[in-house]
Amino acid sequence: MKRLFVTVCLVLATLTAHAVTTSPPVPSYDIEVLVFEMRLPEYEGAELWTTDNLKPVDTADAVVAGETPVASELSNAATAIRSDPRFRVLLHKRWTQPAEARSASKPVLLSTGDRELDGTLRFYIARFLHLEMNLTFQPLALVQTAFPAESQAFQINEQRRIKTQELHYFDHPKFGAIVRVVPTGKG
Repeated sequence: MKRLFVTVCLVLATLTAHAVTTSPPVPSYDIEVLVFEMRLPEYEGAELWTTDNLKPVDTADAVVAGETPVASELSNAATAIRSDPRFRVLLHKRWTQPAEARSASKPVLLSTGDRELDGTLRFYIARFLHLEMNLTFQPLALVQTAFPAESQAFQINEQRRIKTQELHYFDHPKFGAIVRVVPTGKG
């Protein structure tokens, strides 16, 4: 009886040690982002935009976003936006990323080559999944004016808890972003 007890204790200790050293794999997610300009002067009114409260975009530790998807969930939306002269696609990217703690996750660089759009998207897991978007849009038409100091910049700086397989819309009167996060292999 004593021998059986010792054997059971040794087996349980071995299983417990193995369970402690084996951590579950970090889940990966496919992230797709579509950013577009809204050219809707009839809705602008006489609102004055200031650049005083714009936060600088920190892209120092950002990693480069994935490729432009050929066929994806947001491809139809991108096609519809391109066909409407009131809108213009600024960026459309897709990549796979693990869900890590905020301290371990790297922001992903979302930028056009001409820096008309510049910013980051951070995806991480705390108790729930989260997205942090920090984008600055400075239309080229305004940058190339005779008075570049007077050029306007518009910003989306938002953090939110998200659910997978849903569309998340980040809104500004001048531009918007649609983000979709799907567990890898389920999209």
